[in-house]
Amino acid sequence: MELVTIENITLFLALWGAGLSTYKVISDHRKSVRKLKVNITFGFRIKRRSTGPSVVILSAINMRNRDVTLNSMGFILPDKRYLLIVEPQSNVSFPYTLNEGKECSVWQTQKEFAEELETYGFSGKIKLKGYFKSATGKTYESKKISFNTESIME
Repeated sequence: MELVTIENITLFLALWGAGLSTYKVISDHRKSVRKLKVNITFGFRIKRRSTGPSVVILSAINMRNRDVTLNSMGFILPDKRYLLIVEPQSNVSFPYTLNEGKECSVWQTQKEFAEELETYGFSGKIKLKGYFKSATGKTYESKKISFNTESIME
């Protein structure tokens, strides 16, 4: 039995073409989908060569080649309620269109944030997520982080 026959070559070319076209469809779809990476970090504000208060920083990075218009942001509490940042301190003003590969950030002092969490009944070490919401209604979330309200309040 021969392996190199006209039928086997035709079958190979058909499978090769089907594989390439499937790859192309998936690749084109991935390029057209919006993707944001949301992070929560902790840091300090710098004021005239000295460190200011410690802050919670919520940032969004556009990971794809489609612009995303962001219009709200905040934190997802352990009980799944959304804590909206109404007047964000930020490097941009909202609503904001985030271009490919660009980043924007909002921040709040850790002390103010801890006080706000305590008004919602959360104290001690809690796990929460950050989020940004787009103009189309899609919510982009960060990974969970731990935040200790008691260590901030001391």
